Amino acid sequence: MAVIASSLGVEGVVSLDGEGRRKRGRPRSKDAQSRIISAALTILGQRGFASVTIEAVAREAKVGKSTIYRHWKSKTELIEEAIDRELDVLTNNVKGTDVIEDLITVTVNVASVFKNGSNSAFARLIGEGQTDPRVNELNYRRYKAHEDGPIVELLRVGAKAGIFRDSFNPYVISEMIFGAICTRAILQQDEYTPDECRGLINSLVEGIKR
Repeated sequence: MAVIASSLGVEGVVSLDGEGRRKRGRPRSKDAQSRIISAALTILGQRGFASVTIEAVAREAKVGKSTIYRHWKSKTELIEEAIDRELDVLTNNVKGTDVIEDLITVTVNVASVFKNGSNSAFARLIGEGQTDPRVNELNYRRYKAHEDGPIVELLRVGAKAGIFRDSFNPYVISEMIFGAICTRAILQQDEYTPDECRGLINSLVEGIKR
């Protein structure tokens, strides 16, 4: 997805997809694909990385193991694509007309990814990454792939438009947003409400406004 920045006084189009995204292969059955991805995320969130086996996903998705292996070589590859697809929601409803409102929208979308508290797939991966080197490596790869994500891009748009100072580090702000939401999901098993997301963004941008 892209945001047209011209309405903010900035030339060009700003990509919100980041770099390093896993390239998706040939078209698949949309129904089977959706069920496989959903099954992997459900098992991951409820039972953890070790429980996401091809056999378990096949049972949950009601497909044959060969259907999964036809498109994913391993469970790790499947989980990585499931994460990428889940993160597609971050740019839902981003209009590109108001940077701060778009930041709030993306933050609400981030909170939706962690909506099941410590049982969300993302919270589970982050928690398990503290003790499992395999999960930690997976987390790092997906982090790097999405490092230049929608929050960072919107902050850059705001800086170019003169809304924010150009001396701040957009990556730090992005990490603060994700960190706040993730910490609550893991430690409090709770989620940020839309109003709390708005308050979080308003507090953060107050410190970087011109």
